[in-house]
Amino acid sequence: MSEVLTDWRPRQGRLAHPLLDLCAEIQKRCAGASVNPLSRATISRRWAAHRKAEAASSARVKRPLRQSSRLCKTTVLNSTVGIATEREREIVKVLRPLGIGPLSRQQAKKAGELLGIHWSTVYRLRRRFLADPVASALIPHDRGPKVGSSRLAETVEEIVSEVLTDWLPRQRHLAYPLLELSVEIRKRCAGASVNPPSRPTISRRWAARRKAEAQSSARVRVRRRVTESKAGGIDHGLADPCVGAV
Repeated sequence: MSEVLTDWRPRQGRLAHPLLDLCAEIQKRCAGASVNPLSRATISRRWAAHRKAEAASSARVKRPLRQSSRLCKTTVLNSTVGIATEREREIVKVLRPLGIGPLSRQQAKKAGELLGIHWSTVYRLRRRFLADPVASALIPHDRGPKVGSSRLAETVEEIVSEVLTDWLPRQRHLAYPLLELSVEIRKRCAGASVNPPSRPTISRRWAARRKAEAQSSARVRVRRRVTESKAGGIDHGLADPCVGAV
């Protein structure tokens, strides 16, 4: 999608039916990659967001130097806002003992009671914390999707998170893991009367989950090695009563 909008579309000049030609090109490329194409409505929204981002970028370039300098100063001042508060540190105290393994719903409910939040929010916060285990990672983001971003509905997001963190780890030796993962998510979405995410979206979320778990495991191994090396650095000359005896 991004490649077609940024590379193919600007080289086409004036098209008689731009949206129709854009959809045809994207569908052709999706067929070549054996993935489900986006709907025409989705392509139209993405194209509109892309044009809006280009217009905003052009407007920033045309601003006078003095105004640009003022904006830079504002950005520097606002960058200090991303400091973890006592609330984020309290969340870390509850999430850290849970480790990196599968989180049951009972554990999520207990953590939610301690923090005064819904148990589904615990899954969302834990996912962010595992991806970057620092308190500042839990600072609330600005509401609303960013330009060019892909965002699922909150209910769908919770279903995907619950399946990845709770259902999938309990499944052993799946013949077609991505297919069965997609089927489980679609089944739960149907039960919640919401539109399920596409298979490529599920694949990306699963890949991001595996990457976060690998990074978290690597950090745990590094901390363990550091702890063991410090513990092994005892002065055995002082610890052994036989040393120095005449």
